[in-house]
Order: sequence, then structure tokens, then C-alpha cells
Amino acid sequence: MNEDLFQNQKIPVRAIHLHEAQEKIHIIEPLLREAVNLFLRYKELKRELLLMEGEDPTVVTLKRFQLDEITERLHDLNLRFLRNDVLVRDWERGIIAFITLRKLEPVFLCYKMGEMEIKHYYKFSEEYCQRRRIDF
Repeated sequence: MNEDLFQNQKIPVRAIHLHEAQEKIHIIEPLLREAVNLFLRYKELKRELLLMEGEDPTVVTLKRFQLDEITERLHDLNLRFLRNDVLVRDWERGIIAFITLRKLEPVFLCYKMGEMEIKHYYKFSEEYCQRRRIDF
């Protein structure tokens, strides 16, 4: 399950060439790892808070504070991604996308955390699971 923490953020992302996207992966990978770990912790804290009805108010407040800190850091990371022309498509699995053109049609170049390079793309009307091997 992916929660949309950033539905109101609108920063334009430009289309970039595959070569430029490949170069950015080395910068983005450590940030992506951090984002995935934070997102998983975020989900865990939200679950814990839901189960804490009637618990010690100090503990609840501490968990809410931790949740706020994680949310703020995720927002900061998202802004860094957007400034690097990266769209996070799945916060849990570490899937990101860059916009590029294929035969004058905009498509997503997709990358999953841990891969060595960008090897796949998918159309705007498709999902990550429909990705195809890059042929351009």
C-alpha cells in the first residue's frame, strides 16, 4: 500500500534523456534507500498510533512527534527528488521514474532501488508492472 503524502506538491519535472537519468541514479540511490526506510517506519508508527487508544498520553505524544519528523523528512526528500527530475512512483519498493520522450511520446523511464541501471520504460497510461525493455 502506498500513501500519497504529497498530493498538493506541484513542481514541474522536465523530460530528460536516458543518459542523464542513468547519471542521476548514483546521486538518487542513497536518498531513495533513506526514503524507503522512512516510509516503512512512517507506516509502522501510524499503525501503532491507531492501536494506542487509551494509552499513556506521553507515549502517544512522542510517537506523534516521531511521525511528524518522519513526514517532514519525507517531504524534504520528495522535494530533492523533484528537483532532480525524479518522480517517486512507489515509496515502499523504491520505484522511481524519469520522464523522457520515445518517438515523440512522453514515457516514464523506470528504476527500482538496487538495480544497476535503468532498463525499462512504460507509457503514461500504464503502470510499472506493464514496463517494457528499453528499445531506444
